[in-house]
Amino acid sequence: MRFREQHDGTLIAPKRGRAPKPPEGYIADPGDAFHFLPVLAECEHREKRLSKSTCCGDKMLDFCTDKDQYVLYNDCQECKGTRPVPSAPQIGGQELYQALYDDNSLRYGQAKHNRCPGVRYLPKFMGHLVSPTIDLGCGTGDTVRAMQEAGLEADGADWIDLKFGNKVCDITEYQDLSHYRSAICIDVLEHVTDDKLPGLLKNLQQVDKQVVTIYAGSSKERGFSQELHTNIKTPDQWTMLLEEHFKIITIITLAPKRYLYLMERLDATQG
Repeated sequence: MRFREQHDGTLIAPKRGRAPKPPEGYIADPGDAFHFLPVLAECEHREKRLSKSTCCGDKMLDFCTDKDQYVLYNDCQECKGTRPVPSAPQIGGQELYQALYDDNSLRYGQAKHNRCPGVRYLPKFMGHLVSPTIDLGCGTGDTVRAMQEAGLEADGADWIDLKFGNKVCDITEYQDLSHYRSAICIDVLEHVTDDKLPGLLKNLQQVDKQVVTIYAGSSKERGFSQELHTNIKTPDQWTMLLEEHFKIITIITLAPKRYLYLMERLDATQG
């Protein structure tokens, strides 16, 4: 079996027949049996029993495994519920996200720690994009760089300055995107309140093709103590909202509660 290495260090197997067993040093992605994640670290208690104060969670390992099961956000079957989980600073707005990205212990959105969904799912939406493209809510810029490496002319925009050349702006307010033909917006809409969503959607409507991913659930389910998702809707509600503004070509279920929308701009006759 030949595996194809991705930008984020994960592996993809050809989708033919049954999913293969993970190669040595990898485990299966719970959301895609043909996607394999590198085992970057193993929980230290597998070698010796540690006290609660020195458990693997305090050392912020990338993730640990127990009986070859992938566990998100450092959750360990031995110590789950007894050790600190990544917690967002108890602040809000722009200050909150600046703090999240600045705190390297959280590894928020970082591709090298398999926490950049744009890089992880790029193979699923790359074929939908056309140059030039822009990532609205680009975070660390890892997805922008991955798209550039894949041959696209790509830029990024976010409301915090992450020092990689991204355009610093409020993506929920009007931005001139007439230069671009496509845009991506990865795990952003659930962070935008209903009063701000129309501005972001209007920006996306300026380009011919759109890629949007949404996590339709609470960020607390992902291990954060503070709710980061200020706009929680059901999958059907998100779909109905997007159908009002775009022509949906495909909806892909990436993982439980996580969805990928490949869309196009509505014809002028459709509004």
